[in-house]
Amino acid sequence: MRSPNKKWLPLEHKIWRLIQDYPYLQGSLLFLMVSGGRDSMALLNVFNHIKDAGNFDLQVIHIHHGGDLRLRDEWADFVKKSAVKLGIPCSVVRSPNYLTREEEMRKFRYQAALEVRNQRQFLNGHSYLVTAHHALDLLETRLIRLIRGCGPQGLTGIRCLRPPFFRPFLSVKPQEIIDYVEKRHIKFVQDPSNFDLRYLRNWLRHQWLPLLENRISGSVGRLSQSLELLADQYNRTADSQYLQVHKSKKMCRVPLKALWSLPKSEQTALIARCFLVLSGAGYTQGQIEETWRRVNNVQVQKAQWVCGGVYWHKRYPWLYARKHPVR
Repeated sequence: MRSPNKKWLPLEHKIWRLIQDYPYLQGSLLFLMVSGGRDSMALLNVFNHIKDAGNFDLQVIHIHHGGDLRLRDEWADFVKKSAVKLGIPCSVVRSPNYLTREEEMRKFRYQAALEVRNQRQFLNGHSYLVTAHHALDLLETRLIRLIRGCGPQGLTGIRCLRPPFFRPFLSVKPQEIIDYVEKRHIKFVQDPSNFDLRYLRNWLRHQWLPLLENRISGSVGRLSQSLELLADQYNRTADSQYLQVHKSKKMCRVPLKALWSLPKSEQTALIARCFLVLSGAGYTQGQIEETWRRVNNVQVQKAQWVCGGVYWHKRYPWLYARKHPVR
């Protein structure tokens, strides 16, 4: 789908195109988790530019990890002023205790953000916590989980959309964010702990991955691609479990909430599987696309149609596909 604003920058166009794979996001309340760093300030500005096109309601959440550190107070003030300048409400949540360990800070961030989200009811019930995790964050997380022995399921823990979390930057490279921040002249704060090599993630980012890239040019990109392929294969196997096939009734059904949480490629794969089970291999890509559009029409909660010799019935919380009409 063509972006509605030609004056947008490349990163804004990229995120808008991504959102078209998740039509259910449009019109939602988005809680942007903003630390004040470069990545999250880019996130804030991207969504500020595309909010009207997506009919988004925005709110910023900033998490203060406690203690009397002057920098943390300055970051909270910076984020709040930045949000107010854009006309976006901001909630600052402060930890009652001084947090230093990476894991405890992460848990507090998510718990606090979920509490803010739960306190604000939204008319259509759709709200998401939006984070600025990008492609390098994804690679580092997968490597850390492999080091910890998490197995193949550890590769799949971070997805672009896994309600209530939405991570639109997962396919965005750090250089794309740097370029965007420079072109938009966006101010941000620098957290000195990001360079503390006592943290495994920082050691991977600043030492191990650069050494690997210097030793074998292009190796970091290929490593990331290989892990993505493995994760995608595991995801498709796991996602196929959503599909319930009742051969005796000549019917398939898929939970809509689970289906909507998947990217378009995985949704269409499940739809194609329904066609294959019920009508053989005679379906077309056009029929898959037509069914996908009807399923993701957020204005219609209940609908029936016939496509490719399959009788479809969308009735929340299920999508049904049948070989014969219901009598």
